[in-house]
Amino acid sequence: DKRQSPAHEDQEKLQLGQVIRFVFDKNVLALICLCSFPAAMAVIGFMNYLSPIYLTQIGTSQATIGRVFMIYGLCLIYIAPVVGKYVDKSGNSKRYLILSGLLGVAAFTVYKFFGNVTVVAITTLLLGLSASCGGAPRRSYILKLPAARGLGPGKAMGVFNSVTRIGQILGPLVFGWLMLNFDINTGLTIFGGAYLIA
Repeated sequence: DKRQSPAHEDQEKLQLGQVIRFVFDKNVLALICLCSFPAAMAVIGFMNYLSPIYLTQIGTSQATIGRVFMIYGLCLIYIAPVVGKYVDKSGNSKRYLILSGLLGVAAFTVYKFFGNVTVVAITTLLLGLSASCGGAPRRSYILKLPAARGLGPGKAMGVFNSVTRIGQILGPLVFGWLMLNFDINTGLTIFGGAYLIA
């Protein structure tokens, strides 16, 4: 066992090097930082952190809050599979990634003009459409990259999904900071602007 351990350590170091090269590949890094992070921050930060607090503060019933949350799930159940089929047929993942990003931007820029339960529902719907248009294209795009082929499809998706979770962690922190420094309409509009730049 002792004679095998150095080889095992070399293998682990090689795998770590592959992971680092994969994550810092310019296409992978751009997809993570400019697409996956904003999307993850938007969903977790807004839906799981901000919207329940905001809806409770304006006197929305628990039943209505639950119905608003259901909109996102319905999009993933009924729309995402249809989009996935079109992505597979078209072979053009970037088109759907751009559409996903624009829907995410639209979800937050509506707060520049409105702010009530209806707008939260519209934002949730747009985020659901954004996730439906962005999930399959991100997977399709990442697996076609040379960096992913070098690492292997299973490992590539595992690493990509793990790194994307950093965006989910940052979501509540970013939205919390925005709410501390701005009112909800301004804060969400700022996030929408940053999303658009990304």
